[in-house]
Amino acid sequence: MARSVSTEGTTHAAVEIFWRRISRKPTIFGHPGIFDGSSRFSRMEDLMLSVRLVVVSAVLMFAAACSSSDYSTPPTSPSPAPTPTGPSSSVAISVGAATLADRAYTPDEIDVAVGTTVTWMNTDSIAHTSTSNAVGWNSGTVAPGGQFSFAFQTAGTFPYHCTIHPGMVGTVVVR
Repeated sequence: MARSVSTEGTTHAAVEIFWRRISRKPTIFGHPGIFDGSSRFSRMEDLMLSVRLVVVSAVLMFAAACSSSDYSTPPTSPSPAPTPTGPSSSVAISVGAATLADRAYTPDEIDVAVGTTVTWMNTDSIAHTSTSNAVGWNSGTVAPGGQFSFAFQTAGTFPYHCTIHPGMVGTVVVR
């Protein structure tokens, strides 16, 4: 025998709950927020949030206004070397040097006498450096078409590299 249960009252209540839920204003992550004009914060919390925003904005603007763009930086290319008075020799930084490794400097090993000024000429389309592996010289950035000179006053073997492209290597042998 089947038991009869009246669901008329519960059906009406379920429909009422359903209509209340779908007729509510939309929410974001369960918070009514901007859609119904209410805030999930109290009035005091809203005020404190606004004050914090103003203070942070003021500090950032002050920091930006006080920063100075007149700061001293090393030049991007070396200053021109004086005209060599003694013997001189040159090394070319080849086109495509960044991918040529130990063939980037032409010649990659140069033999010179004590007192010789060696001039590195950048014939590539990008910047390079000539930097001694030990304490010695550092050309700084040599722009395309630029050059850097250094006079070797002591005998020895001086390996060097490009600080921008460390695979570029060469050697100056001073006798």
